[in-house]
Amino acid sequence: MNPFPVVSSAEMKVVFGTEGSDHSHFAREFLLRYPLGAETEVHCCSVYSASHIITATSHPFLGPMIADQITQAVDDAREHAEKVSTEAAAAFPNSKAVILEGDAAHSLAKYSEDQHADMTVLGSRGQSTFETLLLGSVTRTLANDANLDLLVTRKRDFALPAGISAMFATDHSDFAEGVAAKLPSLVNGKFKSLEVVSVMDRESKDLLYAFPRAKKGENWPEMEKSMEEWLRQKTEEVAVQLHPLTEVVTSSIQYGHDRDTIVSHAGATGCDLVIIGAKGRTGLSRLLLGSVSHYVLNRAKCSVMILRA
Repeated sequence: MNPFPVVSSAEMKVVFGTEGSDHSHFAREFLLRYPLGAETEVHCCSVYSASHIITATSHPFLGPMIADQITQAVDDAREHAEKVSTEAAAAFPNSKAVILEGDAAHSLAKYSEDQHADMTVLGSRGQSTFETLLLGSVTRTLANDANLDLLVTRKRDFALPAGISAMFATDHSDFAEGVAAKLPSLVNGKFKSLEVVSVMDRESKDLLYAFPRAKKGENWPEMEKSMEEWLRQKTEEVAVQLHPLTEVVTSSIQYGHDRDTIVSHAGATGCDLVIIGAKGRTGLSRLLLGSVSHYVLNRAKCSVMILRA
């Protein structure tokens, strides 16, 4: 019996934030490859802001002089937003072009919440050694502050000619189990491949805490071996549960510090997408984003999906 609910593709709703850049174009291409299903509603949203009109035109001397120019600039911005959203919507079989006005992050978050969107999608700026430059300000704000399931795409060559190669990273916490249970509601079709990955961090107190209590008198080498066997079994169980979501499913145990290992393994395998929970046993950090997920989102060279259980 499948432990996860079967969700009709007609129930899915995706909010895609686009501003017409190359990164947004890649996000659109990524969504076209992602197993959404033809019935999924894709709301292609472009945001423009007119708030600076009030500030500029309120000046007693400059206001009247530049009011016309500012008004024209806002009209141009709105027309651009309309063009961008309409072009993006044309790529999807069941779509809607949406124009939003205001702060981009706040507007996208509010619209996603109001629409009860299953997933919000944005493109990142690219690669950088500085975290503040790696993600655009809108993406960073939504990741850290908004209670949304977020897909952040990173522009790069796809691993496969068609479809998506994905990796699901789990620490087998209650939160991660909730994320695994939620994932089928965000997939209406199949990934080309899916690898379930757990990290055996020998210095992690969190892993020791999650591991069932060791047998009385068991020494550390014996307990470490038991812990590794338990972790492997749990990872294989998740792979079996997620098998309906993919054409090919595998599982593996990686060794090292959790967040670094997830990023390096994703790079080594060349996967298109890392799926990870917003937090784990380490609790809250960076507001709603856990320290591991924050690190992966900023450092992975591929696209990253952050899920809230």
